[in-house]
Amino acid sequence: MILLVDVSSTVHADYMTQGENAAETSLNRIRDFVQRFSPDSVFGAADTSCQWRKDLLPSYKANRKPKDEELKVQIQAFKDGFDWGPIEVGVDSEADDVIATQCYLHSTDQVVIFSRDKDMRQLLVKGRVVLMRTFNSQQLGRRHPVWYSADDLAKPVDQKGWGIEPAQCVDFQAVTGDAADCVPGANGVGPKTISPLLARYKTIENVLAYGHLSVSKKKNLEAIMPNLEAVRKVLTLNSRCQLRTDRAKETVVSMKT
Repeated sequence: MILLVDVSSTVHADYMTQGENAAETSLNRIRDFVQRFSPDSVFGAADTSCQWRKDLLPSYKANRKPKDEELKVQIQAFKDGFDWGPIEVGVDSEADDVIATQCYLHSTDQVVIFSRDKDMRQLLVKGRVVLMRTFNSQQLGRRHPVWYSADDLAKPVDQKGWGIEPAQCVDFQAVTGDAADCVPGANGVGPKTISPLLARYKTIENVLAYGHLSVSKKKNLEAIMPNLEAVRKVLTLNSRCQLRTDRAKETVVSMKT
């Protein structure tokens, strides 16, 4: 088993509740997971700037505020305390792309992705790749994983699935949009509308050609078509990105020794 840790997502989630204890809380989750499940390898994935997505879609993450200074401190503390495999970043890539590339490089292994990022759903593989949204403490003191699998993705929208296959996630998000990343969608065409249509017709083009849509919904879906390929490229994780190891932790260790 390979464990892939989305550094920013993991620390940010704990920062929202733990504040200045976020790094240690996140590290303890991973320590407990490693002790319980004994993965063969553990890798971290960190972000760098990703200009090519912004070039394709100028609105991409334009609404993002700078990270809190304390959150930056916690992310660095997490990196400094990461005692497993390397923390890697992609050249002009995001942590999602680093994880996608690691999934490609370990294409025959069982993979657990530790992240809350819904973009990771496109990486799910039935019986092989799963998401671990969190690793919580029970009242009895033992942590338990909260899994999200390809079977969960296939569940209806009202059961927290998208009713589709992983390969259709990009089209699903292209229609529903992503407010957090400032990716526009089709007005008035929500998850409950597009989910069964994609499940049946597979692609947005086929939905427009063969699906039964109201006049207004069809018009709104047609409105995203001129920009669809750019949005698809932005939403699709790059599984062939160039990786480099984050040297920050090694520098800190070197200074201590």
